[in-house]
Amino acid sequence: MSSSDEPIDVADLVGFSAHLDLHLVEWSENFARMEVKVRGIHLNRSGIVHGGLYATLLDAAAGYTGVWTPPGADPKRAITLSLTTNYLGKTAAGKVICTSRCIGGGRSIFYAEGSVHDDQGQLLATGQSTHRIRTTWVPPAAEEASS
Repeated sequence: MSSSDEPIDVADLVGFSAHLDLHLVEWSENFARMEVKVRGIHLNRSGIVHGGLYATLLDAAAGYTGVWTPPGADPKRAITLSLTTNYLGKTAAGKVICTSRCIGGGRSIFYAEGSVHDDQGQLLATGQSTHRIRTTWVPPAAEEASS
């Protein structure tokens, strides 16, 4: 963490992840850690973090675990084929942290598991997922220009 307690991103996030203010703070082969500071947009009508935020963190972090490449290499991307989420706790403030690991797979399919905790270490959710590595990818700017 920096002295301002703001996360230092290891990759630029776009789209839905950026809208939710998610941060990819650690990424290496078979591992990813993402976090988000809880804001009003993350809460459900009961005033606690919406389960969709936990599922999104699990999905996004897991997707990174199977597509890490060293600096300078062509980036890889993945799509989610299946995501199972188990909700185990709740929080309404602070930071939510997701760690995920790639636990197996082959050339085009990989499997991941992850957990979501609050900044006090309380387990909030766990998840298991299956992903396919994309063989084609169009950058978002190119997609917008063609529509």
